[in-house]
Amino acid sequence: MKGRAFIVAPNIGLHMGLGGGVRTVLAMAKTLEEIGYEPYLVALKGYSLSRLSLIHGVKLEKSKPLYFLGEGKPLKLPFPMQISLLKLFLEKVLMRYRPQITIFNDDMPKIDERLLRATSVFLYSHFPYAARVKFNITDAYETPPSRDKVYLDILYRKLLKRLIYIDHAIPDVMLISNSTITNTFMKLLWHRDPITIYPPLIVDYDFKKSQNNKENLIMVLATIQPNKRIGDVIKAFSKLRYSKARLVIVGHKSSERYVRYLSDLIKQLKIESKVTFMFDVYEHEKWNLLAKSKVIISAAHFEPFGINIVEGMYMNNIPIVYKGSFSGPWIDITNKGKYGLGFRDVEELAELIDSTLNDYNYIVQKLSPATRAREFSYQRFREQFANLL
Repeated sequence: MKGRAFIVAPNIGLHMGLGGGVRTVLAMAKTLEEIGYEPYLVALKGYSLSRLSLIHGVKLEKSKPLYFLGEGKPLKLPFPMQISLLKLFLEKVLMRYRPQITIFNDDMPKIDERLLRATSVFLYSHFPYAARVKFNITDAYETPPSRDKVYLDILYRKLLKRLIYIDHAIPDVMLISNSTITNTFMKLLWHRDPITIYPPLIVDYDFKKSQNNKENLIMVLATIQPNKRIGDVIKAFSKLRYSKARLVIVGHKSSERYVRYLSDLIKQLKIESKVTFMFDVYEHEKWNLLAKSKVIISAAHFEPFGINIVEGMYMNNIPIVYKGSFSGPWIDITNKGKYGLGFRDVEELAELIDSTLNDYNYIVQKLSPATRAREFSYQRFREQFANLL
């Protein structure tokens, strides 16, 4: 055994649960296990390893959860307060366990730097909160946030300046980005050149891939919150000429208010019989749906990477993604249209869905989405990550 390794969960170690960031953490832990380390999943709270495996399809054998407040759902405490708790917890466990490697995700809380000198420190960012604070970045929300949320966001950003490393004063750590977009902002923040390692495609499920089972199904696979702009997809879907199409929206219900907005929009457009919501599905359900669907859509205007699009492509879904300068699915995954289709507005999205469903077999052969998806394999991630370590 080479020694202990800490992996501090995404969002600065607040929770080990849903989302592509957690999946990448589990892939890191799996890699560390395979090359001889004893990984610890460090967070304020989190799900059990068995539940994480069901959600993310990653089976860990030697990793151990190290949660300050035990297993369970995310805390309902102000974000800055959670970071303050994490700081205290990290200082305690770093001193007690003395890991050989410590991997932070997204950002680093300001802790006693003497503790960092005794461990090799890495920062893998899916997109740093530090960049949001420094450059005043906000998501392109489809529905405006409440006034209280706006005020809280302003307050939290001011407090974050005291709690996380925002400028080039960050300690000497190895910087790793998840995408071209994240890489650019990390370089602007910390005046160093990060290494880019894309999140891995993890397929740990026994199924038979067959185009013969494809249905006229359109998939949105994303956390259901306003920045994902799922309403744009619903509006485009309502304009389709292709009458046999169905839309399935799969993901975690992050905002009840936004789900109500989407439900009202569906009723207003009179397409209730053709649209289905599925919340918090497990891996086998997700892959079964992707095996049946023909199209997967990312409508978010700001999306640093988008592993859900890679998963859809692996099952020969045609990716239709927002074509913008801050769209990782457009820049990194489809390589600006080489392996997928891009849209700018609702009308163009509707036209692309129609043409794709009408001529699916030709388009899938032309774009080869499954071949492209395999370039983001776990094996490639493992090789790159292990080489850094």
